Amino acid sequence: MIGLAATASKRATWLHRRFAGPATITDLRNSDGLDPMSKDVLALICPDWRSIALVVEGPSGHVAYANFHCLEMFARREPAQLIGGRLLFTPPELNRLFYAKLGEASATGAETAVAIGRSTLEDSWIAVTIRNTQGFFRDALQRNLDDGDAGSQMMLVEIARHGASPDTLLLAAFADACGLTGAESRMLECLSRGLCLDRIADIQDITLSTARQRMKRILAKTHCHRQAELVHLVMSLCGGG
Repeated sequence: MIGLAATASKRATWLHRRFAGPATITDLRNSDGLDPMSKDVLALICPDWRSIALVVEGPSGHVAYANFHCLEMFARREPAQLIGGRLLFTPPELNRLFYAKLGEASATGAETAVAIGRSTLEDSWIAVTIRNTQGFFRDALQRNLDDGDAGSQMMLVEIARHGASPDTLLLAAFADACGLTGAESRMLECLSRGLCLDRIADIQDITLSTARQRMKRILAKTHCHRQAELVHLVMSLCGGG
């Protein structure tokens, strides 16, 4: 147990030293502290096709790998950013809750922990899921990171934001399957982001009456009876991130 703690501490020390100065996105993509096999393993855990995913060291929160969508989030600095190599959420309460959950998962070995908060800047809810890597991924991390034990402290973090658009390709395929027009497809995308008809009418520069008529046609083509049923169908098929 002491050996495991020492190795994890060594790993955290290396990450802190690596990102002690101003961290850049390039640092994550070209980290020379991890051998190619290690980076391949981390890339498998949080691929670019997943919405926002990264691997962090628990409980320090130092980032070892981030996928493309996470790098875009770091560039925006909202709702989270990379400071000194650590993942920090902009909403203070969410950041406090995230590190409390990360510490608990690291100490207890819990497989999953969740933190939910609200971003006032983006005016949206944020759900953060911490996954303490198990099974194949944990074994692969233990074999390839540092001396073989630091993998027990590496955790996957997935970030979902309310109001994010569903997968564009899936949404287009769904619209095509239902025979939606271009205007109806655009309305469907707005609906999937949680916008009301009044707001959609403003965005698309149409009257509320026109928006309601368009909604009726979409419901008929998708065989849905209510707007809530339609949104649930779209999000279950097309996802969201």
